[in-house]
Amino acid sequence: MPTGLDAHDPTSSATPPKEELPSNRTDYPENYIPLATKLGLSPRDTSPLLQVESFEVLKGRVRQLALLSGFQVKLDGRSDKRRQWKCTSHRACPFTIVGNRNRYGIFVKPQLQHNHAFHVHEEMNKRFTTGTTHELACIVRRSDLFSTHGPDLFNVSGQQISNCIFDNTGFHINQMRASRIKRMIMDDPDRYLLSAVAPAVAHAAIAAAAPSPPPPDAA
Repeated sequence: MPTGLDAHDPTSSATPPKEELPSNRTDYPENYIPLATKLGLSPRDTSPLLQVESFEVLKGRVRQLALLSGFQVKLDGRSDKRRQWKCTSHRACPFTIVGNRNRYGIFVKPQLQHNHAFHVHEEMNKRFTTGTTHELACIVRRSDLFSTHGPDLFNVSGQQISNCIFDNTGFHINQMRASRIKRMIMDDPDRYLLSAVAPAVAHAAIAAAAPSPPPPDAA
């Protein structure tokens, strides 16, 4: 499929089509594509090329899209010039995000379609591997559970933490991980308020969500 990126000319006039969800899927969150656009994973009308500062930033954005939408991803191939992530919530899901590096920078080729509902996972994929402990702590910190019981979570059980994660991701976590998240939030609740991504990626994600500046007036 064309991506709007000529490997030898980043100003190529080819414009990629806007991502569209399959017509037989009606249960995606309504903010899925808008969120992908804000994270720089779906083209804006004013900027058809998708470019990121680094593969680390791209990884954070892919993980945030998965965490906030309700599906799992994993790295499915890497080299100095290429990274690819795929959805693991369903065995044959077509979702992929590919980052390619050339002399002009790192450009992103998204395939945002899924063939399954969000928050639904095949039996083969029981372990929740998409979210880091920091990212899950951010989810709990911004949840109704914290609003009701925080900042002192002493009387909150590990099962309540796990249920909170399940409500947001479709996956439970074990008691050991839930207890660790509880201690992390109690020790420093403000650290987990800004974003559901790691701190190094948070500012890049916020920048991606900002509106694109208007084009300069023609001379």
